[in-house]
Amino acid sequence: MAATSLAARLLNVFATPGDVFEEVKAALPSVANWLVPIVIYGLVTAVSSVLVLSQPAMAQKIHEKQEKVFDDQVKAGKITQEQADQMEKYAELAAKIAGGVGGFFMGFITVFGWAFLLWLIGRFALKANLHFMKVTEVAGLAASISALESLVRMLLIFGFNNPLASPSMAMLLKNPDPKNGLFMLLSMVNIMTFWALVVRSIGLAKLAGVPTVRVVVWVFGAWAVVMSILTAFSMALQKGFGG
Repeated sequence: MAATSLAARLLNVFATPGDVFEEVKAALPSVANWLVPIVIYGLVTAVSSVLVLSQPAMAQKIHEKQEKVFDDQVKAGKITQEQADQMEKYAELAAKIAGGVGGFFMGFITVFGWAFLLWLIGRFALKANLHFMKVTEVAGLAASISALESLVRMLLIFGFNNPLASPSMAMLLKNPDPKNGLFMLLSMVNIMTFWALVVRSIGLAKLAGVPTVRVVVWVFGAWAVVMSILTAFSMALQKGFGG
């Protein structure tokens, strides 16, 4: 198989991920295979966050939700009204900074977090001796789909004028509430997320030399466990801070 450019790999991972990961397996380790997708994912996420928060209508909706949270905390006696006013004053600027900087952190967390999880699956479930940085290349290239999801999410947010919009089943709810368990559950049923999971499974299967179907079961199962833990933690955190 002739070697392809990084740009071609980034595009082909959407259409023919099996061929891309076959090449990754046969080639020498490449930092660009995971670093460039992280930068792309970080830029898309950061720009999307800032653009969404810069729209007056969207900023007002987010402001109203933040204001309600602060009011609830004041009523619960967790903060004073003066503290709430100060927090509310800087909340929008903090959200923009967090969205911009957080985009890059999320890129690294997504790629290396998935690389570690895939390596664990390969090492202990599939009994394959995998080089961690090769698995990181798989996680990196698959992050291209996560970058596309950030772009799709931004377009949906603008299209529906709803900061909670996403390519998930949660869009079927008439009055979505991020504190609602059903909303969190349906948010996980996301077509873009499932696409990325399948691509990661294909990549791990190619590296380990096992059937993709076998890997899909482990990857989806591990994802479900991790998301359940994160959802439970998020709900506990919300409850701890008064919703």
